[in-house]
Amino acid sequence: MADEEPTATPPSKFALASTYISTHRLETALCCSRIFTVVCSVLFILPLMGSPHTFYHRTLIASAITSALRLHQRLPNVQFNREFFSRLILEDSAHYLLFALLFLSCHPITPVLLPIFLFALLHSSVWIKTLLTHSQISSINIVLRLVSKVTDKQIDLLRFVAVMEIAILPLAVFMLFTGQGNLLTPFIYYRFLTLRYSSQRNPYSRQIFREYRIFTEYLASHPNCPRLISAFLHRFTGFIARLSPIP
Repeated sequence: MADEEPTATPPSKFALASTYISTHRLETALCCSRIFTVVCSVLFILPLMGSPHTFYHRTLIASAITSALRLHQRLPNVQFNREFFSRLILEDSAHYLLFALLFLSCHPITPVLLPIFLFALLHSSVWIKTLLTHSQISSINIVLRLVSKVTDKQIDLLRFVAVMEIAILPLAVFMLFTGQGNLLTPFIYYRFLTLRYSSQRNPYSRQIFREYRIFTEYLASHPNCPRLISAFLHRFTGFIARLSPIP
């Protein structure tokens, strides 16, 4: 009777996870930088240790590193020509690299960290969910449930990020008059906002602007709205519409 061949032992779940991490090194580095961004954001809002100013700047630096890594992933072949630059400014990661560098030199302001925090939380949750699903690790099922709750709210989170992106512009103007910002901040941030409005991968800025305009025009056209306020609202929406780029 022939000897039976030994049955191959299937790899353990943690071995599957280790293999997935080693074969997706750049995505792993991105996830680590995003988790660090989330932790620093929380420690800025809840100053349990260290200086809040330190964690504010660490959050922005971590976000800038994440954006730079993501740009390298999306556009690995750097070229110094107009075509490459045109492709560069279309990338969402380029927008947030500009965002992080812009506010590094400004006085700490909590709303600035909210878009960074939510993006880092969402994208790290997506990666962790993919890792746990691929490796079939059930011993930490609570983590999978938590990250699934985050990813299930993706559209709501992205819409809230778009709202905060718009709200930061008047804050940047206010910081200028209170001496906490610099003269260039509102103008550079306006450029950032036009890039977000024109984003090809993230339509939520355009959607929120459109909803704000519809709501404002509804208020201005309401019979109970005073004529002076109605005229102001119509002029204001017209002014904002002229400033918006063609997506």
